[in-house]
Amino acid sequence: MRIATLAALAGLLALRTLPAGAYGVSQVHFSIQANTAMPACHQRAREVLERAGFRILGTGTSSIGAEPQDGTTLITAYCVPAPGVVVITVAGENTAATAPVLERIREAWQGAATVPPTAGGGPRVTK
Repeated sequence: MRIATLAALAGLLALRTLPAGAYGVSQVHFSIQANTAMPACHQRAREVLERAGFRILGTGTSSIGAEPQDGTTLITAYCVPAPGVVVITVAGENTAATAPVLERIREAWQGAATVPPTAGGGPRVTK
């Protein structure tokens, strides 16, 4: 699957979880080593979200949910290990609310213990 398709799918899935009046969605994807085991991908995403100061809400088959202490946004990290991608979506009232949360995640990802990157690995932000 292409990265753009994964990012679009993650954004659409995040929209389902928004409260009725909410409409801001920000997204970023990070490269991890291709074919990383799902538990390792979950652990990496969990560490980054916790490092950024977010409370983990739960873990699904391929995703982890989190939120800041004030509960103003919802964060979902989707692990897609075969191509080596983690897509993180932040949903909230507007992008003015979601963009700073995404920036905290990006900074935490860059500061976390590294997993061997793929060629061209690094964050790509979509607002």
